Amino acid sequence: MANKGPEGWIYTPINSILTDCFAGTWGKTPTDPANANAFALRSTNIINNNKLDYTTAAARLISDKHLKTKTLQHKDVILEISGGSTDQPVARPALFDAPDDRIYICSNFFRTLRADTKKVDQRFLFWSLYNIWDTPETYGYQQQTTGIRNLNVSAYLEHPVLLPPLPEQKKIAAILSSVDEAIEATEAVIEQTRTIKKGLLQELLTRGIGHTEFKKTAIGEIPRSWKLKSVDDLCSLSNGHGFRPDDWSDEGYPIIRIGNLNGSEKFNYFNGEPEPKWLVEPGQLLFAWAGVAGVSFGPTIWRGKTGVLNQHIYKVHPAKDVDKTWLFEALQLVTSEIERWAHGFKSSLLHVRKSDITNQLIPFPTLEEQQSIATRSIALQRVLEDEELQLSQLKKLKRGLLQDLLTGKVRVNTLDLPALLNAEAPAEALAE
Repeated sequence: MANKGPEGWIYTPINSILTDCFAGTWGKTPTDPANANAFALRSTNIINNNKLDYTTAAARLISDKHLKTKTLQHKDVILEISGGSTDQPVARPALFDAPDDRIYICSNFFRTLRADTKKVDQRFLFWSLYNIWDTPETYGYQQQTTGIRNLNVSAYLEHPVLLPPLPEQKKIAAILSSVDEAIEATEAVIEQTRTIKKGLLQELLTRGIGHTEFKKTAIGEIPRSWKLKSVDDLCSLSNGHGFRPDDWSDEGYPIIRIGNLNGSEKFNYFNGEPEPKWLVEPGQLLFAWAGVAGVSFGPTIWRGKTGVLNQHIYKVHPAKDVDKTWLFEALQLVTSEIERWAHGFKSSLLHVRKSDITNQLIPFPTLEEQQSIATRSIALQRVLEDEELQLSQLKKLKRGLLQDLLTGKVRVNTLDLPALLNAEAPAEALAE
């Protein structure tokens, strides 16, 4: 058991603060969804920040007996007991916040936990279970069979949680929910900025800046003064090296693989003498010709440390009259076209030939106009990066508050929440 909490706080098993814990059900599929008498929540309905998306709940026909015993009530916690993945354990909780007057149930891959409100605040229960799920403790309750992770429910329900008095529980839950709301609002702003950037760059890359005369081409209208050029005319591509497990080391140059283009910081290393063509410096334009559509396939400007390039990724070398940032955005444009018709393997993983990239046509402005377009792109990217930094800080704050508030290390009456939401300092530093 963890260290003793503050005076007045008690450790108690999860099952001691519940009035009910029951399995979900699935029922039957109605011939017409309009005839459904309930809507089932599944793993796919749990989205960002463990919120529930009710719009995709499955229409079901549930027996009268199960409607009486398994209908969700406002503020029930539903707990995923089967599923999970390598980096996402089971025991994922979500708080049922009744969105309308429809009847909801959870599928039989869940348990419904109903709080004893005389002992525990419902949102506090959710945050306590979220904190367990977000730590390695959860893995101790997992059982794995044929690749599926199952929760040892009876053992899990014996897990102790630290309970402050009810009034403090409510305040802790309110603070954590406020941080979650700030995270969601920031995510919405980021999505809006991405949409604006995509739309503006689509316009700039195809219609330019200040043009009034246009001509028809094989790929649509472009400014009359522009030319159509192939990717092959604008740059050269050199492939990475096929590093084998025998080449890997624990130190040396990080080997840049497809996953690293999408933010993964897990590297293998090469401790030999690399050929110059393998080396990648910060700021190098790359193009992954195998990867997941919309995620890792396509162009990237490398922001990491100097490394060596693995196979399935090209180094992109712009021609003399081509601006690198403009080319990056132009390659984004053709990537969408390639993804539209390219065939993948292993589900959404695309794999294309060099000619599939180099034969793509791109509207080509003067170097001066390329640079003007690039300047606007960079300005939008900086806005986006500032917003993403704010999101990262809010998520870091949330992780810190989960630990500090749920253990009593920081007390709610010492917190200045507005200051926390606008500062980088940890909770302890602002608890005066």
